[in-house]
Amino acid sequence: MLPIRLPRHTFAAAMVSFVATTATLLADTLQVDVLDVVILPETRLVGIKVSEISGIAWDADAGVLWAVTDKARLIRFQLSIDGDRIATFQAETAIALTDTAGTKIDNDFFNPEGMAIINGSDGDPANAEFAIVSELGPAIARFSTSGKWLADFEVPAPLRDPARQKSEGDGLEALTVHPVHGLVTLPEEPLLDAPRRIHTLFAGDGTSYQFSTEAVGNTSVKALETLSNGRILLLDRMRSEDKLRLLPFLSIIDLAACKPDAPCPVVTAPVMVPGVTDADFEGITEVSPGRFLMISDDEINGDKRTVIALVALGEV
Repeated sequence: MLPIRLPRHTFAAAMVSFVATTATLLADTLQVDVLDVVILPETRLVGIKVSEISGIAWDADAGVLWAVTDKARLIRFQLSIDGDRIATFQAETAIALTDTAGTKIDNDFFNPEGMAIINGSDGDPANAEFAIVSELGPAIARFSTSGKWLADFEVPAPLRDPARQKSEGDGLEALTVHPVHGLVTLPEEPLLDAPRRIHTLFAGDGTSYQFSTEAVGNTSVKALETLSNGRILLLDRMRSEDKLRLLPFLSIIDLAACKPDAPCPVVTAPVMVPGVTDADFEGITEVSPGRFLMISDDEINGDKRTVIALVALGEV
């Protein structure tokens, strides 16, 4: 089924209204422009439902967008961008994740929450792999583009015990591959013994970095993306005071500017996708310099659908 495009004339008015209600919460701002939005109705490929997407990754070498779902499925999308527009967004292939023996993985055992691409921009269009994080376990595993489990990554020591999570649903949520620090990950909400608005990034090299969301509120982290300059882009969200809207935010964290025993400096901006107020955006990936694709989980206003937004960031 083809995606539905939202009318562009709604963008400016919606953004003005949203910024007016949130600007007082922000200590620093980042320029974020929503360029285009399409909605993908629920569909199936080879009997696999294309929905409940929990992470996305752009393979720049192959020109392919990949997604992972809560049901332990890989989805390959055809994506093309024409200027400020999403010219093509079409699900092509759905693949079940399998263990090392080739047996289909049960999402009650491995529940994907985020993904990062490995070898996605090294010039070889045929060698991409994925790091996928599961809140169950918790676990981080390496998968091929055919969906096969290749190896385990070590979960940072402070995150291995689920009893330290705020709740059962607040485990490992997002990860990214950093050129200096290796895999960087964190839970959806701070650990049980941490202040609610102090989140911690845990890196594969043993370092950790705290940042505060005090300027925004009690946010839940949904996705991470490493930028070409080594800074980390973070997607999180919070509920509005009336509990009727989900408010997404993008933040830039420069790990090189972090100092010991102090939260890292963070630059944050709200993101408003016009016409949709309850989209739970769970994935983000850079598809070209300064252009990012955000994707939501599928139940919006009671309908099974996925929202895809093309977003431009100012200088980061």
